Amino acid sequence: MFGPAESERVARSNEISSLCEIDPAFQWLAGMESINHHNLSDFRVDNRVALDELFTQVLDLLSHEGLIKLERVMQDGTKHR
Repeated sequence: MFGPAESERVARSNEISSLCEIDPAFQWLAGMESINHHNLSDFRVDNRVALDELFTQVLDLLSHEGLIKLERVMQDGTKHR
């Protein structure tokens, strides 16, 4: 069974905060702690460059280990409810 993280993109800090209260995967990632959506939003804004670099490093590592292929990466900008 797949939760929201696997089936759709969750990007809004208030959605992530709510999921940390009810979704076991999010609870595990949050260390069973409550997450304030204002703090999460501020963290993402304040650390945008570092998070972008980390994401790039993770993709590079996964690609190097043969776990993913970066032959085609697309984003169409479609928004879903």
